[in-house]
Amino acid sequence: MLDNLKRLHALVGSPSPATLARPAQTEGSATSRSTFGNLLNGRPTRLETVEAFVQARTRHARTRRPSITPDPMADRR
Repeated sequence: MLDNLKRLHALVGSPSPATLARPAQTEGSATSRSTFGNLLNGRPTRLETVEAFVQARTRHARTRRPSITPDPMADRR
């Protein structure tokens, strides 16, 4: 799962944890930038943190161009 999270992070341009934590906190998530950083470094975390991580990257991707598209090879791995 960590490899997939890192790939998602790279696909959206590798934004800093602080860039992603601000909107997450605005929406009521208790996820901090250090929590996102810990997740990317492979430290154990809660499922809620993984969900917040994915949601933050999705929000970030929506504001960037070119947009990301699903990986057609993802199902074959």
